[in-house]
Amino acid sequence: MGDSVFNLENLQSELNVGPSAYFPPSFTRGSSAKHHTDTATRSFQRRDAITSIAEHEEWNLCADDVQTNLDHTLSTIRSLKAISMGNILQSLQRTHEVHLAFVMDTTGSMDEHLDAVKNQVSLPWQPDCTNVLFHIGDAPPHGTTYWGGYDLFPYGHPRDQSPATIFGRLESLNVRYYFGKLTTWTDMMVSKFQTYTDVTVFNVADPINVCSSVVTATQQSVVCNRTRALVRGKATEFAYKFDTRLPQWPTLKTRQVTAARYECDPASLSAEDLSAPMSMFVSQRNIRIAPHPFARGCERAAFYSQALASESLVHTKNGATDPSMWGRMVAKRFLWGVTSPQANEGRYMKAMEGQAMAAALARGFNDLMNKTHSTFISLTFLEASVAKLDDPVEYVAIERFLPNYDRFTNNVTWQSPLVATDPCVQYAVAFSHWTWAATNGYLMVVDLQGQRVDEHTLVLTDPAIHCIDGVRFAGGTNMGQRGMEKFFTTHVCNEYCAKFKLTLEP
Repeated sequence: MGDSVFNLENLQSELNVGPSAYFPPSFTRGSSAKHHTDTATRSFQRRDAITSIAEHEEWNLCADDVQTNLDHTLSTIRSLKAISMGNILQSLQRTHEVHLAFVMDTTGSMDEHLDAVKNQVSLPWQPDCTNVLFHIGDAPPHGTTYWGGYDLFPYGHPRDQSPATIFGRLESLNVRYYFGKLTTWTDMMVSKFQTYTDVTVFNVADPINVCSSVVTATQQSVVCNRTRALVRGKATEFAYKFDTRLPQWPTLKTRQVTAARYECDPASLSAEDLSAPMSMFVSQRNIRIAPHPFARGCERAAFYSQALASESLVHTKNGATDPSMWGRMVAKRFLWGVTSPQANEGRYMKAMEGQAMAAALARGFNDLMNKTHSTFISLTFLEASVAKLDDPVEYVAIERFLPNYDRFTNNVTWQSPLVATDPCVQYAVAFSHWTWAATNGYLMVVDLQGQRVDEHTLVLTDPAIHCIDGVRFAGGTNMGQRGMEKFFTTHVCNEYCAKFKLTLEP
């Protein structure tokens, strides 16, 4: 393989990394409700892994490296990936260093508001650390775009910088902005700010909430920064404007899309069966997607979305679609990475593949726990689909909307403080431990997040999977053996681990 100089463009051409590679031909033609039992051959999986890893690491590949000696190329790339993961783990240590700026802007004056934020740009932030700006304010800045009353400076104060400039600079320094709300006077201002950056708002009108809000903001920032260190690398972050308001659904275009989803039902938990190709189902759906995201995670931006409850359009007497037939969904787009639709497609499919595997393992875990130990806690994963949109061609992940979203663990060492007292969270952490033990150390499901429906039910989404075989779950969040070892540095076994007699040996 020479000096590891590859030509990725040639590789993509040779492998046809696009709709016909990740999806069967019928997917690109838009057929409906077809079941595919063999979506990829073993050789394609190896080529797919090489391409995924090379794209993430920004390595160049030449076609000869995958045509003449595929196994040797894959072995070499795995070795290079291991070195890369070591560098990532070192950078994760820096995320433990937290820089917090706490700004009190409670004079009731409109003159200083943007200045209070602007002045924080000059602080000695460290972009590779966790940086938090917590801003408490009781009045908006000057300008009718920030509030609806009389203003001496309706177009803004002459010395104010634009929010685009201020928040653009904060984002370049990796500073996460949080706002502490004291009055409703700042509501229009927050909505305006959210068109430039993601703003999390804490209600601190009661002073007793200030401390807990700052702690929560800091914890969220550490978790997010750690995950971004895992997945971003040198990739470019896409620019999104945020809007937390629900869209006017009737004004949005209804788009017919081709949606693909995986189903996983391994014959056993052996490495061979877990690495077998998954079944794929393809169908037509009608969806609407809000033009701007309402929130962001560490990897993807979330957009309000709707999908028809059935594959056929249902109309009212006047010809309009019956609103009751639209189900509340969320569409997710990656925040960073490659821009070509073909390359993005593979990343969405890889994420969906991991979620299908996690769902299958969760079913097995629930069944075993309930049958052998009479435990009535349920842990499930949402069914996720990848939708192909045309004109222009793009791909999005589609799944059911979850309110009251919480994160319970991340990809490496962090666990929610609730793990000490909450049986549901303890059950989830034991599930991660069990996936490692039951598969004889082959894989581990981590990064557990979603909704606690009640005291007995967790509905999760967007998991990550560490796997010793980089072919199976290639990508930035698969830290392999090192990721599993990191999990055990902070994991404390609980009663659910004890029920299965789980140990640190698979």
